[in-house]
Amino acid sequence: MLGTLGAIWIVFRGDYQAAMALDFNYGDLVFFIGCLVMAGYNFLVKKLYAGEPMELMTFWVLVSGAGWLLLASWGQIFTIEWQSIGNEVYLWILYLSFFSTLVTFFLQQMGIVKIGATNAVAYSFLTPAFALLLSILFGIGVFELAVLPGIVLVIVAMFIIQRT
Repeated sequence: MLGTLGAIWIVFRGDYQAAMALDFNYGDLVFFIGCLVMAGYNFLVKKLYAGEPMELMTFWVLVSGAGWLLLASWGQIFTIEWQSIGNEVYLWILYLSFFSTLVTFFLQQMGIVKIGATNAVAYSFLTPAFALLLSILFGIGVFELAVLPGIVLVIVAMFIIQRT
């Protein structure tokens, strides 16, 4: 519960009225929907895991995910002028494909099996804090003192989870 409160605090940048009004920006809404989907995914991994190698599980998760993305983008994929896209965009796509997807799913599946779905999900509360840190490091955002209580709540929750 502490981790959830901390993550919500960070997402809403400490603005109580925005939290009560559920005033999401587009990125927050995508994150929220992703959290809901991942909660179901974590439950299913724990429930359906039958001892397969993690590499195999990760492969099939990524193949099925790519299939769903292809279906979702089928109408637009042929209208994109691929040659006009800069090399930097392709590098970012490779980075997101490898680190944010492949490595993350592999580690998450391993964590679910080793420490349990609840504990593995608890670590996802760190995502808003890391997103804030990365936005500061890349010069996209600034640290607002109002998010500090949320960061503290998430860190305290992580210590409690580690202790239990």
